[in-house]
Amino acid sequence: MKALARSYVWWKGIDSDIEALSKHCMHCSNVANSPAKVYHPWEYASSPWQRIHIDYLGPFMNTYILIIVDAYTKWIEAIPMKNITANATIRILRDIFSRFGLPVTVVSDNGSQLKSTEFEMFLKSNGIHHKCIAPYHPATNGQAERYVQVVKKGLRSMMNEPGDLHFKLCQLLLQYRKLPNSTTGISPAELMFKRPIRTKIDLVKRNVKSEQDNRERRICMARKFSIGDRVQVRCYANKVYKWKYGVVTSQTGHLHYNVIVDGIVHNYHVDQMKATAVENRQYVPTKEIQEPQVKPKIEPPPTEVESEGLPVPEGNHGPNDTIPILDATIPTSSAEEPIEREQGSTIPRRSTRTRKPPTRLDL
Repeated sequence: MKALARSYVWWKGIDSDIEALSKHCMHCSNVANSPAKVYHPWEYASSPWQRIHIDYLGPFMNTYILIIVDAYTKWIEAIPMKNITANATIRILRDIFSRFGLPVTVVSDNGSQLKSTEFEMFLKSNGIHHKCIAPYHPATNGQAERYVQVVKKGLRSMMNEPGDLHFKLCQLLLQYRKLPNSTTGISPAELMFKRPIRTKIDLVKRNVKSEQDNRERRICMARKFSIGDRVQVRCYANKVYKWKYGVVTSQTGHLHYNVIVDGIVHNYHVDQMKATAVENRQYVPTKEIQEPQVKPKIEPPPTEVESEGLPVPEGNHGPNDTIPILDATIPTSSAEEPIEREQGSTIPRRSTRTRKPPTRLDL
C-alpha cells in the first residue's frame, strides 16, 4: 500500500503516515496476523525436583492421566485417574511428594481443579510456589505439553500389544527412564538416583562379579550332601563322644542341612558335617577312656593251718616262721564236700594293717 501511494504522490513522512492510518483502522486490525513468537526458555533447574510441570492428558481410552515432569532430570510420573477433581489431584500429589520430597515450584495451566482454593491452600501450606501460565498459551508450560505428546504417542503405538492401560504405561515409563535424554545426555533415572536402573536389556551384559561369586561359591560347595546321605555331625553336649551319626533330610540353604539324629531333626552347617559309612545310631568314641588300673596286692600264700581254717596264735610271724599247731579238734567228714563259689564272686581280701586303739586325752 505504501508503494502504491508513493507512485502517485510524495511528501515527507508519507510511510509513517500510512502506517499510522492502518493502525487506527479497526477493520485492518481485526484481520492482522499474530506477532512473531518470542522464545524465552525457562531458567535451568539447579537440582532434582526443584521445579516440576504438571498437566492432564485425556480423556484417552476413557481415562485421564496426570503427567508430572521434573525440569532438571526429565523424570516422568504418569498416573491414570478416573476423577480429576481438586481433591483427587491433591491426593496424587501428596503421594508423589512423600517419595521425592516437596518441590520449590509447581507450574501448571489454568485448569479449574488447579486454580481451586483447595489446591492453592495445599501448595501454600507446604511452602510450594505455584506458577500458572497465560490462558490459551500452552507453550509456556511446554515441558509438560511435550511429554503429554510422548506418553500419548507411546500408548498409541502399543495399542495392539497385550495388556491393559496400566501395564502398557508401566512398560513405557520404564523404557523412557532408562534412555539417555537428548537435552541432558544422561538418562532420567541416573540423574535422579545417581545410578542406572536395571531392565531386561541388561541381561545381555556379562556380569563379571556374579560369575566370580558363583565360581567361589562352587569352590566352597565342594562338600555337598544329598537327601538320604549318611553323615556324622559334631556333638558339643557330650565331652566323650565328639560325633553323632544321622541322615540328611533336607537342605535349608547353600551351606545348611537338616539332619535327623536320634529321631530329632537338627540344623547343621557343612563345617559341622562329613560323610560317613557308619549306620545311624551307632556311636564310636574318638578316644578310649583310660581308667586307672589298680594293681592287685600280692599276699603271702596261706599257711597250712590257715588253709585248714585253724586259729592262728596272735603275734608277728614272718612268712617262713613255723607256727605251732594248737590242740584243737579238727572236725572231719566222711566225704569231703567240694566248696562251690558263685560265678563272678570275688575272694575277700584280708587287711594286713596293724590296728591300734585310739589315744584319748584324759581331761
